[in-house]
Amino acid sequence: MNEISTRTPEIIGAEIRDITAQVRRVALGAAIEIGHRLNEAKELLPHGEWGEWLSRETEFSQRQAQRMMQLYDAYGAAQIGIFGAEINATALSDLSITNALLLVAIPENEREEFSAAVDAEHISSRELEDAIRERDELKKQLEAERNAGEGAALTIAELQEKAQEAEKKRDAAALQAQTLCETSDKLRAELDEIRNRPIEVAVQEPDPGELQTAIEDAVEEARLELKAASDKELAAARAAAEKEKAALTSKLEKAEKVAETAKKAAEAAKSDDTEEKLKAEVTAAQAEAERLKKQLAMASNANVPIFQVHFRAAQDGFNKMFAILAEAEGETGSKLETALRSLLQAELDRLNGGPANAAD
Repeated sequence: MNEISTRTPEIIGAEIRDITAQVRRVALGAAIEIGHRLNEAKELLPHGEWGEWLSRETEFSQRQAQRMMQLYDAYGAAQIGIFGAEINATALSDLSITNALLLVAIPENEREEFSAAVDAEHISSRELEDAIRERDELKKQLEAERNAGEGAALTIAELQEKAQEAEKKRDAAALQAQTLCETSDKLRAELDEIRNRPIEVAVQEPDPGELQTAIEDAVEEARLELKAASDKELAAARAAAEKEKAALTSKLEKAEKVAETAKKAAEAAKSDDTEEKLKAEVTAAQAEAERLKKQLAMASNANVPIFQVHFRAAQDGFNKMFAILAEAEGETGSKLETALRSLLQAELDRLNGGPANAAD
């Protein structure tokens, strides 16, 4: 009587749980044993006799047999023990057969950790299905965002390539303008030579005014053509930059949403290891969002590549003018040098916000 009186509902509940775990362990082990023997029989049977053999020798349907063979493939130890087939992971030995089959969908190297994180031993098969589905959806979202980030990087590379092509076209236009300037200088030199040439009988000197007008008209026409081409290219570059900015903004919003989803999943994780893994995924998603922000900032400033194009064109023009100046001699060289100095001084004054001091 004293022994009976010491038993409590809690003790009885613990005994029931222990017996239940033993039943699960025995049931799962038996299913693995049967799966091992079914595999062995199927390999020995001639092709086409599997179904007939199952009906004659066992009580299982082909679907039931397939499930037990799956259990053996997923959980059976590589080496058969002295007591038959054994489960290859002690931590999974207390699973119900249904939950063990559901966990086959998890990669083997993650199965034990995932089972412990969601407490697969004590939850229902429906709850386990929901946990597996939530895990798969999160992985798909993260993979989609990684692919989106790679697509954004590829688009940036394409935009940079287009900008380089635009730079080449502008360089060609600048070279054409420089050629026109050189032609103009050559015509001016020829005009000076004609003016200084002694007057000869039967030789009619060309009208300097008409020649000067023709030169100025040719230079102005070339300038207008160059401006029209440059304006068209600049408009196209700005339109491409706006389109890229909108695309990057959309991708950044998606990346931030994924980071927030992963963060919530990490906060709700039951296992420390799973939480750490999810936190790592949060960090990766946040880093991707930061990278997209930087790319968006670069794409938003469309004036930077345009400035670089004009800077290089101006630098090329100055190099060519210095080369011409080095070859010029006498009064012509002095005039060209004075004109170049005046241009440089005027630009320096504009950059400094006013005319230079007289002392300078």
